[in-house]
Amino acid sequence: MQSGPTIEIGRLVNFANPVKRGGIALIGAILLLSACGSSAGDPGSGRRGGRGGAGGPVTVGYVVVQQGSAPIVQDLPARVSAFQISDVRPQVNGVILRRLFREGSIVHQGQTLYQIDPSIYNAQAAQAQANVQAARAQAEAARTLANRYKPLVQQQAISKQDYTNAVAQARQADAAVAQQSAALRTAQINQRFTRVPAPITGRVGLSNVTEGALVTSGQTQALTTITRLDPVYVDIQEAAADLLNLRQSLASASYLAGWLRLRLHRHR
Repeated sequence: MQSGPTIEIGRLVNFANPVKRGGIALIGAILLLSACGSSAGDPGSGRRGGRGGAGGPVTVGYVVVQQGSAPIVQDLPARVSAFQISDVRPQVNGVILRRLFREGSIVHQGQTLYQIDPSIYNAQAAQAQANVQAARAQAEAARTLANRYKPLVQQQAISKQDYTNAVAQARQADAAVAQQSAALRTAQINQRFTRVPAPITGRVGLSNVTEGALVTSGQTQALTTITRLDPVYVDIQEAAADLLNLRQSLASASYLAGWLRLRLHRHR
């Protein structure tokens, strides 16, 4: 009878117990006979022992069980929407002279997108500036007349009514200066609106108008649309029952609250 692989069981048994020594010896004899029978049934086999070769111990593996945490993965339908969407519209009337952006590119807030013909608005601003200067000159003349009338009315060289009228005309001239200054600011604002800026930072879409097109301040069609996609809103839909179960689990310490990792998949 050929010698087969032996199994080392001395380390697994406590031989200090005299009561169980006979049973353990019997088990060892049975295992030794089984190993010999297996070797005799396959005489052509060259496998002897485990990793250590002939007469070596059998190699076994083990797994250490430790307490840890595992992520909860759940697939939910969601919809991604832009953080900001802005339709660009003109605020003055005129003809588009130039388009100053590339469609589909990133534009920044305040960047000029379109140039409207500013000729008429430049003329209006110049006229408003001239009106302000004329009003200031009239106001200066009215104040000078009122100042001259003041000592004369004290000397009773003129009537009090003439002095009152002179003071009123001076105040009206000052009001005319304020009115013309406001008209000048309005003309300057319209002049600045001939350059159509980007209201937000984002990706600009297609242009709905071309160079030479006439645009108006009250038109409903937007010149173009800017979309801000950084960051974005993600609207996740979850059943009320599932949400309630998750809240109850968190409250009962069945789950430990931690970081939420969101992974988006686009389904076509």
